[in-house]
Amino acid sequence: ARRQIADKQGKRAGAGGREKRDPQAEYETSKYVLPDGRLGIKAVAFKLAAVEACTSIGKQNITKIAARQAFFVIAEPGTELVAIDGEPEMRTDPVSVGMGVDLRYRAGFHKWSVKLTVRYNARLLSPEQLANLFNTAGFAVGVGEGREALGWGRWHVA
Repeated sequence: ARRQIADKQGKRAGAGGREKRDPQAEYETSKYVLPDGRLGIKAVAFKLAAVEACTSIGKQNITKIAARQAFFVIAEPGTELVAIDGEPEMRTDPVSVGMGVDLRYRAGFHKWSVKLTVRYNARLLSPEQLANLFNTAGFAVGVGEGREALGWGRWHVA
């Protein structure tokens, strides 16, 4: 099915006006690139994952509202990104579009790591609570495309 969709999209524009797809170009434009050429991921993705994880650690009494105000993940200067260490490869993902299926070509990382700098309010969270929150976010929420359905984008605090 994927091959049939890709073959159809790879042909020249027809009467419907649909443009020819360039999977390599779509893959390249899916990457977030830092000014120095390193690849990155949005820093806010980790904050949002950690805030969402508050629902999984109820015994610590950290509400999502309190978490939004309690810490920030610091991006590389002049960007919204943190550098990701790993080698990307092209993924071909089927996605639902209206009543049909389409393909998306994206960069994916099988093995990856990031170093996060987190500024936090020590009156609201201890370093241990913050580390637990991020560990829970890595297990229960994840970051990036495909995390809900496929379980990608998981991490642990090292």
